[in-house]
Amino acid sequence: MSAPLAIAFAALLLLACHFVLRIAPLWRHRHQGCDAYYYLLTAEVFRRERRLPIVLPPYYLLEPQDQAYPPMTSVLLGLLPERWLARYYWTISPAIDALSMLIVAGWIGAEFGVAWAIAAGLCHSMNASLTLEFSSLNSRPLSLVLTNGFLLATFLWTQGWVAGFPAAVLLGAALLYTHKLSVQLLWFLAPFLALAMQDPKWLATLPAAYLLAFAVAPRLFPKVLAAHWDIIRFWHRNFPRLSAHLVKDSPIYGGSGEPAGYYAKRTLGSVVRQARKLLDYDCFVLAVPLLLPLWHELHAVERFAFWWVVGTFAWGAATFLLRPLRCVGEGNKYFKYALAPSYFSLVVALIAGAGIAAYAVAAFCALYTIYSYAATARGMRGPPDNVGRLTPEIAEMVERIKNMADARIVCLPPHLSDLMAYHTRRPVLWGGHNYELDRLEPFFPVILRPLPELAARHGITHLLLNDSYASLAELRLAHLRVVARTGHYQLVALAGA
Repeated sequence: MSAPLAIAFAALLLLACHFVLRIAPLWRHRHQGCDAYYYLLTAEVFRRERRLPIVLPPYYLLEPQDQAYPPMTSVLLGLLPERWLARYYWTISPAIDALSMLIVAGWIGAEFGVAWAIAAGLCHSMNASLTLEFSSLNSRPLSLVLTNGFLLATFLWTQGWVAGFPAAVLLGAALLYTHKLSVQLLWFLAPFLALAMQDPKWLATLPAAYLLAFAVAPRLFPKVLAAHWDIIRFWHRNFPRLSAHLVKDSPIYGGSGEPAGYYAKRTLGSVVRQARKLLDYDCFVLAVPLLLPLWHELHAVERFAFWWVVGTFAWGAATFLLRPLRCVGEGNKYFKYALAPSYFSLVVALIAGAGIAAYAVAAFCALYTIYSYAATARGMRGPPDNVGRLTPEIAEMVERIKNMADARIVCLPPHLSDLMAYHTRRPVLWGGHNYELDRLEPFFPVILRPLPELAARHGITHLLLNDSYASLAELRLAHLRVVARTGHYQLVALAGA
C-alpha cells in the first residue's frame, strides 16, 4: 500500500473507531445536557437574525438578554439546519473532538509513522474524561481543537515556518470567541514556553490574536472581555462554594457557611478522587519524566512537547493550590490540554530507548485507558442522573409548563433551568452565561436569600423540584400546593400563582 493510501486508510479507521467509541456510551441518553440547551437557543436566534451580539428573548431572569458569552459555537451551530440540529445535536461534540484526535494522530504520525498514529488516536478516542465531558453539546471540544492548533502553529513559526504566525493568530482569535478557560491557560502557557524554549516569539501570537479579535468585532469583543472579567470576579468572591449544594450548603437553609464542594476540607478520600481525575484526564503524563535522562538527545519538537505538558500541569496545579488563582477554574479541567504532548512524549520515550520504565508506563497507560473508558461507558449507559436529561418525567413537566401561559419557573436543581427555558419557552430563574453575575449571586452557587423573597422579586410562579435534591420541608415550603407530581419531580405553585 502506498503512503498516501496508508494514511487515508488509517484516518478512516480512526474516525470509524472514534465515533463508535464515543456514540455507543451516550446512545441511550443522548438527548441530554445543561449547556446544550443554551447553545440550541442561541443558535436558533443567530440563524434567524444573523447578527451579533445574540439577543435572546427574556428567558433568563438573572442575566441581560444581549449575550456576551464567546459566540463562536453558537454561530457555527446557527449555520446548521434547525431540524437536523434539534434532532442530532448530540453528535456535534464527538464530531468536533474527532478533529483533535486527527491532530494528535497527524502530529505523531508525521514524526513516527502510521502505526504510532493509530495507537495515539485510539487512546484519545478512549479517554474516559473526554468521553464523558464531550458527551453533551458545549464549546469545550472546539476549544481543545483551537488550543492544540494555536500551540502547534506557534511552534512551527518559531522553527521557521512563516505561515505558522498567521495560522496561530487566526486560531487564537477564534479561541477568544470560543472559550474562556482555554484562554486563561494561554495567559500562562505562552510566557512559560517563551522562557522554557528561550524564544520571545512565543510572546507575539496571543497579543496579535487579541488585536485580530478586536478588529473583527470592535463593538462585541470589549463586551466579551468585560464578561470574562466579570466571571473571574464572581468566582473570586465565591470559589469556596464551587460545586456546593444550593440548599444543603446555604446559610439560609441550615448550611454551615464553610467551603463546600470542590474546595471542601481535604480528606484522604478526596485526595484519592482528585488523583483518579488526573489519571482519567491524562494518565500519559506519567511518561513525561522519562524524557529527562534523554534531554541532550531530544530535538526541539520533543522539548516543546515536554514543556507544553509541564506548563499545563503547573498552571492546573496552581489554580487548585494557590488561593488567588482559584477564581480561574478547577485545576483538573486544564489537564486535557496536555493530552496531545503527553501521547507524543510516551512515543518519544519508547523509541528513544528509555528502557523498561517506558514499556511499564505504556502498559499501565493502555490498561488504565481501557479500564477507565469501560467504567465510564457503563456509567453513562446506566440510569439517568442529574445532567439535564429529557426523561419521560421531565417531558411530562415540560408539557404542563408549556400550557401555563404566564409561568415563570425556578428549578432545583438548577441544571434543569436551561432545559426548561429551551423546551417550554418560559422564563426561568437562571443566568450565568453572560455578564452582570451579581444578579445570579443571591441564588447561586448557594441560595443567599429566602426562596419566597427571590420569587416575589422576579415574579416566579412555580417551583420545579426534584425531591431527591431537596425537599419542600428543607425549603420551608411544605404548606404550598403541589400542582403536579411525576417520579421524583414536583411542580409547586408559589404564593400568588
